[in-house]
Amino acid sequence: MNSNQYQNPQDQKATSRYSLWNAAFILMIIITVCSGFLIIPLAWMIPMTLMVKKARDEVNTPYERSRLGLAICCLLFCGIIPGILAIIATSLFTPNLSSWDNEQPYSNLA
Repeated sequence: MNSNQYQNPQDQKATSRYSLWNAAFILMIIITVCSGFLIIPLAWMIPMTLMVKKARDEVNTPYERSRLGLAICCLLFCGIIPGILAIIATSLFTPNLSSWDNEQPYSNLA
C-alpha cells in the first residue's frame, strides 16, 4: 500500500507547491551566481530570488498568497525554467476563504 493514498489532497498540493518553489529557488540561485559578473541584472535578480524563497517558506501557511506577478517576472528576468516552475506553483494555489465565511458582506455600511 502506498502511504500517499491516504494523504489529504490539499497536503499533496502543498507538497507539490513547495517542491516547485524550491526547484525554482535553487535554479535562480544558480542563475544569479552564474550572472554575477553582470552588475545591473543582479539589481533585480537578487531581490526576486529572495522573494521566491519567501514564497517557498509561506507555502501552506495563512500568509500564503498568489504570486503570479513574481512568477512572470522570474520568467522574464531570471530564466525560462524557474519562471515556468513558479507559474505552475502559482496555478496550484487555491486561496482559503474559510475565514470569510462568518463575515456578512457590507456589514460595516449599516
